[in-house]
Amino acid sequence: MESLQLFDIPTRLRQNLSISVVILALAVFLIGAVQKTLRKRKTSGPLFLNKKSVSPENDDPFNLKQIIPYDGIPLSHPPDWPRYWKSGKYQLTMALRKLDMNNWMTFDNQWLTEHNKKREYCRLPNKRDIVDYLDGDDDIAVLELLDLVVNYVTLRYPDMFSLEADYIRIKPTDEIYRAKAPLDQPPMELIGLLVMDDMYILKQGTRNLYYLRGAFLACPTAWKLSDRIGWPIYQIHGAVPLWKERLQKSMEKYFVNLKVSQPIQRNNLFVQPCGGLFHWDDFATYPVVHQPEGVFLRTELQSLRRLPKSGAVVFSVRTYVTPLMDLAKEPEALERLWAHVRSFPEDVAKHKVRHLWGDTFEKFCKEILGREDPEIDPETGDGVGLKKVCPAGFA
Repeated sequence: MESLQLFDIPTRLRQNLSISVVILALAVFLIGAVQKTLRKRKTSGPLFLNKKSVSPENDDPFNLKQIIPYDGIPLSHPPDWPRYWKSGKYQLTMALRKLDMNNWMTFDNQWLTEHNKKREYCRLPNKRDIVDYLDGDDDIAVLELLDLVVNYVTLRYPDMFSLEADYIRIKPTDEIYRAKAPLDQPPMELIGLLVMDDMYILKQGTRNLYYLRGAFLACPTAWKLSDRIGWPIYQIHGAVPLWKERLQKSMEKYFVNLKVSQPIQRNNLFVQPCGGLFHWDDFATYPVVHQPEGVFLRTELQSLRRLPKSGAVVFSVRTYVTPLMDLAKEPEALERLWAHVRSFPEDVAKHKVRHLWGDTFEKFCKEILGREDPEIDPETGDGVGLKKVCPAGFA
């Protein structure tokens, strides 16, 4: 009897230990599942598809047949940055225009520098401040966007990208990435590495509002992705003067009604008191700029399009940062910008930190254009340009 008791003690211990291990493993699994669920629900309600705006399936929902293959590798020319600012009374509008599929994603001689920066960002321990997606790497929307981007760049730029079985190759750097499941990295990362744009995915949720579900944010202006991911559009734009009064309702309605067949583009402009694309710090914390060499134009070419299968909306932003000094060679555009900057209401001027660069900008415009105030051609809406000097010396 004694020997039986001595034999049973370790057996019971082993049984109890096994039960404890199972319970511990189950607890770890449940905690992880709860955390994942909470992270996915970083909105005020459940997400759902916008069935009304999803077009019936067809053989070319993205109009890829319209794409004209680019001849050569598009990395030798300088950035063709937009100059869409207008003179006249300041107006905050969506200013939408139809997207030309051949200009959805573009490349230039800044690509390699920006691409290598993106690769660095993907290796950072805090990379979720830059690239993240809340709904999982197997979510239909992010995989649908990846498929679109892969097809687009290989069709539009065949000398720069090639499809090789389940892989995509970036020829100038000889990088190769798996483009079909199972992927070697999160799809949101790969999407960002294949283009020069910042890419965002938004989904419709409660009260027909659209929520930011993920992005590759390589060109931030005073915010981190981890701070705003999961937010609705109105909350993201909350600090923009006049946005609530003039744009919120129309923009929210536009997102609901956006059709797969009607992607659009628009532009945005900001004047920076410094150079560079990447800024987590608020520009308001920067010092006053005293020389025109320290003033830079930040222009954005933005697009919106809906994905047909998931119903998600894709927002892309190509950002250009250009020295103000470059506009000395474009007097008409400079004069139009001068008039535009002067039209800022007080709250807009504060938001755009005009107090940091405005005086230097004014002095530069007066010196280049040879006048005290901008002159705008009423017929063209453009600047008159350089002041004409009479060869005889008369005014």
